[in-house]
Amino acid sequence: MGNVEPHLLLTVIFHPRPSLIGASAIVPRRLQRNPFRVGRYSPDFDVPRVKVKKPLASPYVSRHALTVFFKGETLQVHRAEGACRCRIGGQEMEGPLAIASEQLKAGVPIQLAHDIVLLLRFTSASPQPGNDLKGLEGHSAYMQDLRA
Repeated sequence: MGNVEPHLLLTVIFHPRPSLIGASAIVPRRLQRNPFRVGRYSPDFDVPRVKVKKPLASPYVSRHALTVFFKGETLQVHRAEGACRCRIGGQEMEGPLAIASEQLKAGVPIQLAHDIVLLLRFTSASPQPGNDLKGLEGHSAYMQDLRA
């Protein structure tokens, strides 16, 4: 088995619908022409135990809350004018933000509106659908160990 290229993964950490907790979406590295948008209807997240992809679909999250693209090794994040509240790394997002790859390796929490928390991080692991274990939600490595 060869080295797996790390990819940027956006994972739902908190959502009012518990079935979406642990859902993830891969953020493409080549975003110069088509920036990656995070909002009410995009991206579509791979939901554990379900073969259908689903968006966040929160009425409190703007349709196009954030636009994300790479500039070299730095991830650029822009909040759309008039978009819902957005906090990145615990700080209120006022203007464009640059996130270094070191921060992405550790993981960067993103809060959208008041009801959604996402984790943006580099990972080498591929998202794996988990087996249900008495209704336990989540898709972290710890949760996968519990299900094993």
